[in-house]
Amino acid sequence: MWAIWKRRNLWVFEKKLLEFSQVLDMVNMNAAAQQPTGSSSRYNQSRSASWARLEENIYKANVDVAISQNAGASFGVVFRNSQGEVMAAATSSMPNISDSVLAEALAIQWAMKTAQQLLLTRVIFETDNQM
Repeated sequence: MWAIWKRRNLWVFEKKLLEFSQVLDMVNMNAAAQQPTGSSSRYNQSRSASWARLEENIYKANVDVAISQNAGASFGVVFRNSQGEVMAAATSSMPNISDSVLAEALAIQWAMKTAQQLLLTRVIFETDNQM
């Protein structure tokens, strides 16, 4: 998902369009970098958590935010079903937002409204914000 988000941000903020082959290269490089290295850094520990299957008819929404000094905040959400399959994804943006805590709160609120529009009633919302 990061590679898709990166492609989108490069287009929105810098008007650079990556080819899909470049996005796939980023995905492969990121996957290779995520392989266990034996390091005990906090980053590697937090990334080593495994996905647990959800109860039937429950969805998980992964929400992320990017903040740009010039353009404000951009939001993204991916909804997955109990088997981990992507059911929907969406992006949005808000100008003049530079506070990360506010941006995360607004992104979760937006993701909840998006879930409502998709008629998803049982959703777990997850973000990577450490605040």
